[in-house]
Amino acid sequence: MDLENTFSMTHSTAIDILQVLEKKGYTTRIVNPKDARSKIVSLTDNDELYAATKKYPGRFYGYATLPVDDVEASVIELERCIKELGFVGVMINGPFDGHFLDEERFFPIFEKAAELDVRLNGKQIGRKAGATFITKKSIEAKKKIIELSKDFNGTLNDTDCIKVVGISRNAFYKYKREIKIS
Repeated sequence: MDLENTFSMTHSTAIDILQVLEKKGYTTRIVNPKDARSKIVSLTDNDELYAATKKYPGRFYGYATLPVDDVEASVIELERCIKELGFVGVMINGPFDGHFLDEERFFPIFEKAAELDVRLNGKQIGRKAGATFITKKSIEAKKKIIELSKDFNGTLNDTDCIKVVGISRNAFYKYKREIKIS
């Protein structure tokens, strides 16, 4: 079930999503309503999503929806969602009324997201230099790199290690740097 296309989140919708998550072996889901076009829709959707995150703690995490056409209201709503509702990011898709998100008028939204150190469209922005994001995938990959790479305990060169571990070249070198630092 694609929650992003089925808001409001009812109890039965949440149960359906939780069942799908469990079948696929997942424990949590980040959710965001479809893009809002008005301040009232945005506030209502974010409040409904907040209620779902509280009803099922640790299972759902919210991405804010913003009334992007009203930049000032978007900045205020983004701060409310992160600081008061505990959301973990924001999803913004454009264009809006023929305006693209890289236009200067939208910069305050991105500046606020960076200030709040939140994810924007699934990408981390504004992270402090040197901070790392630990995931199950990174932990497993680092274990394999230590075991297989000739720079650590193994016998494989970088190219072969990348293939065996099954990660991208960029991820490999990033993890390798993090291993050397730690």
